[in-house]
Amino acid sequence: MVRALVAYESLTQTTKEIAEEIGRVLAAEGIGVSVSHVGDVGDATLYDFVVLGAPIRGGRWVRGARSFLVLHAEELPDRPLALFAVGGTLRPDSVNPDVEQTTRRAIDEVIRRFPRLDVVDVQLFAGRIDRERLPRILRWIARLVRLPEGDWRDWDAIRRWARVLAPRIKGSVERGAGVEVANGADARCIEQVSHPG
Repeated sequence: MVRALVAYESLTQTTKEIAEEIGRVLAAEGIGVSVSHVGDVGDATLYDFVVLGAPIRGGRWVRGARSFLVLHAEELPDRPLALFAVGGTLRPDSVNPDVEQTTRRAIDEVIRRFPRLDVVDVQLFAGRIDRERLPRILRWIARLVRLPEGDWRDWDAIRRWARVLAPRIKGSVERGAGVEVANGADARCIEQVSHPG
């Protein structure tokens, strides 16, 4: 069975919910999927393909995602990796026309720091801003800059991206990237590691 890991860092549950939806779509496509917080991932070599997602804060991918790449630096170059970033500033009505370009630069910088990674795709998704879910200092900043609240996640776009990834994930075993794991689990099931993030 082809196995994929969808790892996420999430500060307000927004990225976690996107990761879970990606996992559901991949499972429906016949892929064995584990959805896990980056801090709960043990051995990345158990997977044929890794999807890693995290929010953008202050123009940078949050530390948890970068730490995941450092921690698994020896395991990840042997398997394809897809990345996604989530940000409330990526909403369609953003007043900053350069926000997408700035976010892509932040991800590109992370990729440059890890040149051995086999990054096959990068996707940006608009997120959600709910001030009550933000840490206190970010809540204060959001009020100060009058950051609008709302949920701009495009679930159709998220599902489409997951469906685009599915044949790449299935093909990763054929091209010899990783070892298939036989654990008797139904390929349509999603294994989720519980985490408050």
